[in-house]
Amino acid sequence: MKKLDNYNKCASQQHPYARTIIENEKKMTLKEAVLKSLEDMNNITHYLAVLSHINDKNFYHFGGAKTPGSTVSAALCDYIRNGDSRVQDGGTYYYLTN
Repeated sequence: MKKLDNYNKCASQQHPYARTIIENEKKMTLKEAVLKSLEDMNNITHYLAVLSHINDKNFYHFGGAKTPGSTVSAALCDYIRNGDSRVQDGGTYYYLTN
């Protein structure tokens, strides 16, 4: 844990908002990251583009996952299967409704 504290300290010295970003990253679940990515992208998109956006923005860390794309795809499909009206399926593409 000490190593992470040092990282937070160094990051906060480099950028005034870095500490807030790091704290937010620790709290975001994969499903929250998927929703945030769809919201940011604001367009119909493929699950691999969602994965890329999550990685680019550091919304979620997949650790040593061998198939993070499949994990994102499964999260998107969970929204559809569970009848969550926020995420809509357009074949192999997804989008966020308002």
